[in-house]
This record gives sequence, structure tokens and C-alpha cells, in this order.
Amino acid sequence: MTHELFYTSAERGLDIGTTGFCTVARTRGLPKRLERLLQELSVYKAVYPPHHPQFAQNPVVFMHCRANLDGQTVSILSRIAAAPPDYSGRSNYFAHHVVLTASELPPAGPAWLIRQPGFLETQWNGQVRELPQGRSVPQGNAQPRRCTTWERITCDAGWAGVVLKYLHENAAAPVYLLGGEALPFLDLLDEIIALMPPEKRWSVTFTTRYFQLPSGVTCAVRIVPPGSEKMAEAKASPRLIDLSALAGKRPPDDPFTQAARTGQPVQLGEQWLLAADDPVPITSAPLSQIQVGGPIRHNPGIGHASASGAGTGVTAAHPPPAPPPTVPPPTVASRQSSRTPWWLVMLALLSLALTVTLGFISFTTLRENQQLRQELHSVVAKLERDQASMRDMLRNELKNDVQDSVKEA
Repeated sequence: MTHELFYTSAERGLDIGTTGFCTVARTRGLPKRLERLLQELSVYKAVYPPHHPQFAQNPVVFMHCRANLDGQTVSILSRIAAAPPDYSGRSNYFAHHVVLTASELPPAGPAWLIRQPGFLETQWNGQVRELPQGRSVPQGNAQPRRCTTWERITCDAGWAGVVLKYLHENAAAPVYLLGGEALPFLDLLDEIIALMPPEKRWSVTFTTRYFQLPSGVTCAVRIVPPGSEKMAEAKASPRLIDLSALAGKRPPDDPFTQAARTGQPVQLGEQWLLAADDPVPITSAPLSQIQVGGPIRHNPGIGHASASGAGTGVTAAHPPPAPPPTVPPPTVASRQSSRTPWWLVMLALLSLALTVTLGFISFTTLRENQQLRQELHSVVAKLERDQASMRDMLRNELKNDVQDSVKEA
């Protein structure tokens, strides 16, 4: 059964005492851990503020993420967009999330489902409520086709094959696409996903505008707009394609770029069979422990840019002339310097001196306390002796007075 959650800024939320940005609608029985995860996914930064003439042109964020809930992998489809000012007049946005299990996934893939009219809500109707059940999921398939949108934007549909190859090698590792807000990213992703076998299409995760991701989700394809704070992270990745720098350039020929140009299924040669049979890793860790992405599996055809791909704004990966080895070489960790920073040595010496000083003060205080206790004991003993002497003296005087009284009588 699907689950849903609506998140926006409201004067009163669904839970008692909640206000501002909060859950305003959710399906009955939505697990609390999953609700917290969906709330963390509900992040948006508008380009144009309310009342700006171009407010309606604020970008819409579409996402497909995967998470693990008690050993079950779920897919999360999301739509997040700017909304009119909230009850207090402040800027606002609205997020709608739909959570699907494996049995509910249509073969056409996540981008196809997001594009189905009415599947993801575009606005909140103002009703704070609990939904009795999730919405029904349209079913359909998609045939592989030429990547015409890629061809129109980059002048070569083969660039879609570069992304397809990255996803084929490791669907969980991040892939960064740089491009302007106006590009039809959902169409670009849908064309790539359609080239994959139906059983692998839902392994492709993406966000059409990369802000931040909680640690409990996998979201591989990350689209970074110009001026984003994530630009440095994207440019540091070996799996990067700058869509603005591809015009007039051609990616290396391989089965993936050929499939993108022709719309035919990928024809893998002998050197690709190992990667083709390698399953997409799906963790079974609890939701609170699942990590973003995953390690990039070694493949000799990845990580070396060819001469034809240099200066294109993409790290083009393609196989060497010889077949790759069947056993990947071990990854050698870089040797870290054994030299200890001077400030760390000074900090250790200061800590040692402070410890010695405190120990000396404690020892001196202890000795003084012992001397004071001894002197106190001596004073108390002397007082007790003086009291005993005084009692004896008084007793003797009383006895003498009694004797004298008897004699006089």
C-alpha cells in the first residue's frame, strides 16, 4: 500500500502543537521514522521571492530516492515547489511525497510515473487531515527510444549514453549534471531510464535540483544549477557532465552511446559482461543506518579520459583496448604523513602540566586537611580531659561541703 505525506507552512499542523513548516496530511499508519525522513527531504530554496514578477517561474524539484525501512527497500517520489505566502505572509513551499514498495512499481520507471498527470499534487487545498489510504499507482511500460531531447540540447544523443554507462557501472554512486534551471531534466532522465531493462529502471535515483540529502536515502543523479553551493562538490566528482559545455562535441563510441543514438537496447560485448551481471547493491540495514550512495566498484574502463573527450566538461569513461581483468585490483590507500602537528604537541604538554599541577594541589590540600584533623582531635581530647578534671574537682568540693555540714550538725 502506498503512503503519502503533504508538507508546507501552516498555522496548524496535523500533530497537536505543530505550526509553521510541518506535516499537514499523511496516510494512516505512516511509520514515524519514515515520516521524519520525508520531512528531511522537504527542502526548497526559491529563486524568485513572493510578489516577484517571475515568481511563477521558480523551478519545480522532482525526486526519486530509495530508502530501507526495516529491511524493505522503498521508493520515494517527490514534488517540491514554491507556494504562495503562508498564513503569516512569509515565503512558503509545498512538498508532496509518495512512498512505493516493490510490488507497486510500474515497469516504465520513476520518471515516467512522476510525469503522469495528477499523480503528484501541485498544491495544498488547506485541509489538515489524515488520509485513509494512499493513491493508486498508474501502470505502464516504456519502449527504448532515441534520446532526442539530449540530441536537441547537446547536439549528440550519445551524451545520454555516458550517463547510462555510469548508472550501469554503479547505480548508487553520485552522478552530477550541470545545467540551467530551464532545461527539461525530467525528460532527459526519462530517455535514459527507458534504455535500461525494466527490472533495473527503478534502481535509478535522481533529483532535478540538488540541495541536500539526509543520510537515510540514496539519490544518485544530482542536477546542480549554476551558482549552487553544491558546485564545488560536483566539480570534484569524476562522474560529472556539464551540459553547457557539450555543444559540438562527441563522446567516445561504445555500446551505451550507440544505444542512446539509435534507441536500441544496449549490445554488450565481452568486456562489458562482468558489469552487466553485477547486481545493483541494495542494503538491508535499518532506515537509520542506511547511507547515501555507495562505494564505486572498480572497473578498468572508468576513470581515464580519452583524448577525444578532453575539454568537453565531462569525465568520459571508456574501456581500454584489452579486456579488463576478472579480478579487480585492490584499492591502495594513500599513505598519511606520520608527522605530528606542533599545536597537537603543545596541547599535549599543556594537558600534562595542568594534570601535574592539579595533582600537586590535591596532594597539598590533602596533607593540610590531615594536619587540621589531627589538631582538631588534640583539641577535643584536651577538652575532654579538662571536663573530666572539672567534674572530679566539683565532686570533691561537694563531698567536703557535705562532711562539714555533718560535723556542724
